[in-house]
Amino acid sequence: MFSPRRSTSASAQPLGVVDERGVLWKASRVGSFASTPEPGVNTIWDAITTAAKRYPAKRACGWRSVLTREMEPADGKSFEKLTLGPYEWLTYSELYAQIEAFGSALVSKTGLKPGEPIVIYADTQKDWMIAAYGAWRQGLKVVTIYSTLGEDGAQYGISQTEASVVVADAKLLKLLLKIAPDCKKLKHVVTIGSSDVSAPPYLSVHAMAQMTSSTAALVPPTPSKPSECAVIMYTSGTTGRPKGVMISHANVIALMAGTTCPTAVLMSDGTPLNSCLLYTSDAADEEDS
Repeated sequence: MFSPRRSTSASAQPLGVVDERGVLWKASRVGSFASTPEPGVNTIWDAITTAAKRYPAKRACGWRSVLTREMEPADGKSFEKLTLGPYEWLTYSELYAQIEAFGSALVSKTGLKPGEPIVIYADTQKDWMIAAYGAWRQGLKVVTIYSTLGEDGAQYGISQTEASVVVADAKLLKLLLKIAPDCKKLKHVVTIGSSDVSAPPYLSVHAMAQMTSSTAALVPPTPSKPSECAVIMYTSGTTGRPKGVMISHANVIALMAGTTCPTAVLMSDGTPLNSCLLYTSDAADEEDS
């Protein structure tokens, strides 16, 4: 016999109800899927904006700098060993300021218009997220191409989407410049890390660090509608050429809603974690220490 999950609050009302098919639903919305985490949060840009306004002084994004790199042998192979420093943090307010500065500088320097693609060719990291949110601020489509796709996969994705701008890891710049002549629409490269590269005259190179710290007047945001494409995510291409999967803002927001609803995530005291921040930071409700 089913016993509904109850809150530890005084009212002790059930949070979820299991139907006759064994599906768990929110008690107040049996048979109805959650599509938004809360009213007013309909796009990815809405989510980060809500987070920054609600938790300006709380930790939003943390990272550890690489102090040393060395190769160590093991089982006849060599592996890279990293020594990492302590965690560093950006608050929501600091993160949001960098996102706004980057998005504004991006369209000012490149002329990108809402609905156009921008490729992020890098491993997932702090600057990857800043670049993505900055692009969403301006209503751009983020094209994800990971380093594991290799030379052919990267060239294929950049060319197929006809991207004129690529945000690239410093360690991938050599490969990107190699394939650049075959990416006919490519005009701008934004570098994560070192921007000391010798680029051909038809490519403009911009340092992301300078863009995120820009003090120029901000260009107004031009965010997308919920139904519009947020991400074109390229697959690994293990069975042929990589495939670009289109994901809308509504798709991502529905995932947030399903993850943050009371029947999905409960805090240790039984209180529902109704925060749209779960997918917009590393520590949605982390108190400052």
